[in-house]
Amino acid sequence: MRLPPRPLSSGEGEPDVTKTKSFGSPSPFSERGPGGEAHIAQPDATRVAARPAPAGPVRLNWPSNGSQLSATEATAKAAYLKPWLAAENWATDFLEEFMRQPKQPFNEFTAIYRALLQLPDRTALHLANSMAVRYANILGLPKGRMVEVFANRGTSGIDGCTSTAIGSALAMPDQPVVLLTGDVAFFYDRNAFWHNYPTPNLRVILLNNHAGGIFRMIDGPRQQPELEEFFETRQMLRAENTARDFNLRYFAVSSFAELESALPVFFAPESGASLLEITTDSPTNAEFFEHYRAQVRTSFSS
Repeated sequence: MRLPPRPLSSGEGEPDVTKTKSFGSPSPFSERGPGGEAHIAQPDATRVAARPAPAGPVRLNWPSNGSQLSATEATAKAAYLKPWLAAENWATDFLEEFMRQPKQPFNEFTAIYRALLQLPDRTALHLANSMAVRYANILGLPKGRMVEVFANRGTSGIDGCTSTAIGSALAMPDQPVVLLTGDVAFFYDRNAFWHNYPTPNLRVILLNNHAGGIFRMIDGPRQQPELEEFFETRQMLRAENTARDFNLRYFAVSSFAELESALPVFFAPESGASLLEITTDSPTNAEFFEHYRAQVRTSFSS
């Protein structure tokens, strides 16, 4: 997370401009004498000179093409990178072990994990807002495959996620384009499929928990008695008719066995434009994801 810049203060290697006076043409902000005449403020030469920067850690200046890092820079880079790689390896190992746990209830977190593992090489992966982008950010991408990720984060709204993915499929016809989306974002923008151009490289993975399931995972909304009616806004829609209307090959799964059977056919190039609807239960998803978070906390603190 980027932090906002701190206000400059004396002794940080930058000019101390907090006490200088502006100068130039008289303005409403110019100083005035007793008779109201404007006095143009003059620069305070004692305040604008840069103070010497204190000694600090070595900063890495990335070399231009063809250049090499100095020995000092290479050492600093390795020291910075080492703990991040260790944390990444820990997270990867933990996730793999967690997902091997038997007797999991069918849930969208594990379903996405298994789907991402089968992404074709050179995929353009589009992540809709709400839980789709959050799940993918936690789970990561399969090793050894080139996958480019797109997401309409902005103000985190659901508007246009499907439209963006379809535009991408039209613009890059030689690459697989996969949209991972929730039901609210999908049904909100389903007219994006209403066009006259073929998109045989498009694959849509729809997480249909019949609600805005993210609100069961956010402190505040999930404790409210109005959760289902006003936050989740539950719906009972299915995507089969949408797939039929727009000539998409349709796959419907509601178990891990069905998912594992459908994924190879769904991603096969010869399948053409396809829609995979993964139907789950919103309370089950929330309970399982909270179980995952608790396991992370326990493992990380031990």
